[in-house]
Amino acid sequence: MLLFLHNIPPGAKGRVLIDFDSLYGRIWIATYRRVFDGKNYNARILLTDAFTEQSGHDLDTNKPIEWPYLKIFRYSKSFQSAITDALMIGGASNAFAHFFSSDFPGSRLDIVEIDPFLTKLARTYFNFKEKGVASMKYEDGRVFVNRTDDEYDAIYVDAFNGLMPVPYLNTQEAYSAYSRILKEDGAVYINVVTSLEGKGSYPLNSLHRTLRQVFPTVLVIPTKENRPNMLQNVVLVGMKSDRPDLSRKFTLKPEYPGVLLTDDYVPLDIIAPVYFLYASESTDKYRRLLLPPYFESFGILL
Repeated sequence: MLLFLHNIPPGAKGRVLIDFDSLYGRIWIATYRRVFDGKNYNARILLTDAFTEQSGHDLDTNKPIEWPYLKIFRYSKSFQSAITDALMIGGASNAFAHFFSSDFPGSRLDIVEIDPFLTKLARTYFNFKEKGVASMKYEDGRVFVNRTDDEYDAIYVDAFNGLMPVPYLNTQEAYSAYSRILKEDGAVYINVVTSLEGKGSYPLNSLHRTLRQVFPTVLVIPTKENRPNMLQNVVLVGMKSDRPDLSRKFTLKPEYPGVLLTDDYVPLDIIAPVYFLYASESTDKYRRLLLPPYFESFGILL
């Protein structure tokens, strides 16, 4: 519990509601005041490690808080003329389902979540309603994509191990599998935590390089473009059709080009935490909180 307390702001009166080890990881649910986009929320927060707030719920309105990456996921209605069939990989509290049902009334959303316990918590603590959700699938996202014969206009990938994107969901072969089940003008939207510049951008540049092997149009949409050295949510968009009409929201710098991620070589779970230390605006926090022996085993002195 000492690690968890780093997530409760100093002076806040936090209350832990759930502290549980599921089959897939540690889960905390807590309530505390959370300032977000200038607004002070009476919030209920889902956390899956010492650093990561996965989603938030406004207890005063009984609605999900619109996390930055959720705002970007909702940009899909600007990039695509119609989304009638969508797939979400990684449900957690299923906050996105709430926004999808209001943005695309009458459209179908399939959700694939590996941990059914998270869905039970979403219903109990985050007011999750299956309105607009065509199906809930409890299996590995990659397995589902490989097996399904359904086609989608949009695929939203929001699957993490803590701060790290799930490696095997972010390889060239995985992106080819997404492309296979996308309709002709479909797109995949991938949430990642990264910095935009410097060594901390290495995971982002690796994902970007890999996406470009499969999709003719790749967009990078940051949540804090004016703070490029800060760890932040960034959404990568891979579009199945060539879309020169879409201006790029952000152009990556070639200083750290990253590596091509394949099923045979996908070191995200190793390189991501190491390179997070180089995101200059976040370095001090992570040097204090991460276990020094782990990084010293890689020859990195904290």
